[in-house]
Amino acid sequence: KATVSVLNWEEGSTPRPSPQQQKMLRRTARVLCTGRFNTMQQAEPGKKVVNKIPLDDVIEKVEGSAGGRVIYCRCWKSKTFPYCDGAHNEHNDATGDNIGPLIITE
Repeated sequence: KATVSVLNWEEGSTPRPSPQQQKMLRRTARVLCTGRFNTMQQAEPGKKVVNKIPLDDVIEKVEGSAGGRVIYCRCWKSKTFPYCDGAHNEHNDATGDNIGPLIITE
């Protein structure tokens, strides 16, 4: 209810949230209202989303990277999924969560 009241802001009630804050509040409300954490990736209703990456592909990716590591998304918010683009930072700021990526190194 608190999130919805902030989204339904009325003139003079509180300082108006910035556009970035409004965006984060909408995302937070979507998670709270739907009960879904994965609001960005497509999923068939009633089916789990499972990503399989062959070990050889992971090894090749790590060995071919400049830093000898590959960073995978665990928050489902990355626009470069399955790779991390740092989208978890905005989610963490908005929700108080502490999710981070999976980092595989040599």
